[in-house]
Amino acid sequence: MKTYIQDIKDMSDSREMLEAKPRFFMALFVYILLAIIGVALIWAYFGEIEDYAKANGAVRPGDRISTIRNSVSGRVDKVNIEEGMRVKKGDILYTIEINGILIDKDEKAKIVSRLEKENENLLKFKQSIQEEKNLFDSGNADEVDYFNRFQKYLTDRIINIQQMDNSKLDFIQLKGDAEASKKMAEIKLENSKEVLKNQETLLASVEENKNLLQQGSTEYQRKYEDFVFNITRLHSLYAQKSDAYERLKKLYDAGGAARQELDDAKNQMDLTKLDADKFKNEFVMNLQTSIKQSEQSIEELSASIKKWKASLDAYSNISHNTELSLEKLRLDTLVQIEDGLSANRTNIDKAKSELKNLELNLKETTVTSPIDGIVNLYTEINRGDLLQTGIDIAAIVPDTSTEYKIQMMVSNKDIASIKEGQKIKYHFLALPYREYGEVEGIVKKIGTDARVDKESGTSYYMVEATVEETELESYKGVKSQIKVGMACEAQVVTKSRKILWWLLEKINLID
Repeated sequence: MKTYIQDIKDMSDSREMLEAKPRFFMALFVYILLAIIGVALIWAYFGEIEDYAKANGAVRPGDRISTIRNSVSGRVDKVNIEEGMRVKKGDILYTIEINGILIDKDEKAKIVSRLEKENENLLKFKQSIQEEKNLFDSGNADEVDYFNRFQKYLTDRIINIQQMDNSKLDFIQLKGDAEASKKMAEIKLENSKEVLKNQETLLASVEENKNLLQQGSTEYQRKYEDFVFNITRLHSLYAQKSDAYERLKKLYDAGGAARQELDDAKNQMDLTKLDADKFKNEFVMNLQTSIKQSEQSIEELSASIKKWKASLDAYSNISHNTELSLEKLRLDTLVQIEDGLSANRTNIDKAKSELKNLELNLKETTVTSPIDGIVNLYTEINRGDLLQTGIDIAAIVPDTSTEYKIQMMVSNKDIASIKEGQKIKYHFLALPYREYGEVEGIVKKIGTDARVDKESGTSYYMVEATVEETELESYKGVKSQIKVGMACEAQVVTKSRKILWWLLEKINLID
């Protein structure tokens, strides 16, 4: 190393500074700063920032909850349920006292028996008049009333023979009534035939999937259009579920989806198909029932027209003498019997229907669990309590502690960015995020139509998602389970981008 000796006169401040060696800590600071900037750029390039939409949600079981609703009014006899109790399908939850129902059932059965006996007597009374012979037994307590009625009928015949001079006016009135009744029945018959024709054409249109109705059939045109609209909507929904299933099946084949998700998607698709088939079958069955009723109405009207025609023919052939009065009495009595039979048949049908309802109520006094699960009691009941129909007693929550789902209410403004398969992060109110962290999940189903909150008036969509963990552990080592009904804040990740691009956007270097 050489040493230079320089005259002091040749020295200057700038030269001294240039020739001076830099201090060590300054060089170290520069290197550290450059290293920090480099690491920050690398982190910003490889790191990502996420955009998300927030929504409120709640934990629900994987299977549907079954609600126990009281269907029979009465006092509680036995109670076998309590809050948190585990039950199996078919277990008896509670029973209703049946004494009152049994009494009503016995009384209704007696009414049915009495009405059927009354119907039998009316038919025998009709036969007695037609054969002009009293077929009743005066010694039978059930027939003595009709025995006397037939005897009165015979007495009236004798009286009418003596009143033949007054029969002419009655005959004219009776004939006019018969003609009016016949004309009215003919009008109803034509209307019934037109209704039957439209019903059969509507059924053919449904079966052939083609509108065969005439332009004038406004009512049935509307029914067909309603049917086409609803069946098209159900088929469209089935197509959506089918497409969702096929997409999920591809994800499952590629290892990107769980078997449970695939099974749920298939169940949803099958249920949608069943709904479409059920709607069409019920529509066709109801239409076929209406057709049968129309055919029955046509038969009854035709029989009525024949009856009135026969009456008119009879009136035309009856001379203005005693025979006219006797025939009038006979026809009036037969008409009264027919009216009685018709009213009696209606009463029998009503009584039998009420008896059937009582028998059904008797079965429903024993309330059993429809599924396996845990009891969530809505209404505390004790023996002797009076329960009304329609009260929700409890809910049976399926015992699926390892399988839950999250139901979220996503606002209308955020629903467009929500897609099936997107990642979600959950923060549970009962398990603070800073202590227990967050749980992830995947969007599984999105509601097809918005719902409206009656209190706030805002609309939202129901979104269903999975939850990957059911047990969380805090930083203190405390483990806690997720439970049904827990509220949470869901953050649906809508998109992610590199931090570097985000910074450049913020300083307007890129769009």
